[in-house]
Amino acid sequence: MVKVSNIEFSTKFLLWLFILAIVMFFAALTSAFLVQTSKTESFQIVLPIRFIYSTLVVLLSSFSIHQASRAIIRVRFWLLMTFLLGCFFLYSQYQAWGELVSEQIYLVGHPKGSFLYIISGAHAAHVLGGLLYLLIVGCSIQKEKIKRCAIYWHFLSILWLYLYGFFYFFS
Repeated sequence: MVKVSNIEFSTKFLLWLFILAIVMFFAALTSAFLVQTSKTESFQIVLPIRFIYSTLVVLLSSFSIHQASRAIIRVRFWLLMTFLLGCFFLYSQYQAWGELVSEQIYLVGHPKGSFLYIISGAHAAHVLGGLLYLLIVGCSIQKEKIKRCAIYWHFLSILWLYLYGFFYFFS
């Protein structure tokens, strides 16, 4: 039988509680999007191609954090790879917002455009938090911390897949 320390249990519990809070936050945002946009005229948004790139990058970063959580010798390499992919994801999001601006879709103006910026921006903020978490974990290289970081990073990847699919079908 594996004995789990109180601290380890507490940090895992807090992580799952934090993830649950994020799920509720994005559920509220996507619900608000549906309610608000159902009241307005039909306005179609073509998602920027960069969102597809972001999706591929987030999947690669999920693979790299998985490798880091399993690695014994090359942990730092995989953590660095995940960090760089996370940075590239944020850059890709920035580029996608630029594509939206070039299509004259702004933060202010139409509910669909506003929600697209707010929701993708909120996800980007959580990725930024994940990058900071990666830096902290990268300095300690403790297996349990890496595993918790991997859980959070996989969650962010799944969340982005949900958000991309949501916008693909509802915008």
